[in-house]
Amino acid sequence: MSRRGYRHDNAVAESFFQLLKRGRIGRQTYLTRDAATQDVFDYIEMF
Repeated sequence: MSRRGYRHDNAVAESFFQLLKRGRIGRQTYLTRDAATQDVFDYIEMF
């Protein structure tokens, strides 16, 4: 199951990052990189 190219290897991580992009990052415009980093960190801690 963990051979290269197996599509379910990263399913959990890809699902999480899709939710992060769609639910949090896609709706925001950040003025600084630090603000973006802090927002992503807060999202991950709440997740």
